[in-house]
Amino acid sequence: MFANLLREEHGRIFQQLAQVRSSTRNTLIRDLATVANRTELGHISAPERTGYVDFGAVARGATASPATVPTVLPVPSSP
Repeated sequence: MFANLLREEHGRIFQQLAQVRSSTRNTLIRDLATVANRTELGHISAPERTGYVDFGAVARGATASPATVPTVLPVPSSP
């Protein structure tokens, strides 16, 4: 159960990073999202390597409660 939950949550983060990367024109943000995606892929792979991930359950969980990504990001405050 732990491997499934861990894999599902990292999958959501991976999707969010991909969405951020694809929705921005800012090269710095795209570069950061690319590096973060590579890191997150490593995190997704760890529970998969245990052999305990039920991919059917993970897929059902991902469709039952999709991750939400804010459509408008907050503007950072000035220092």
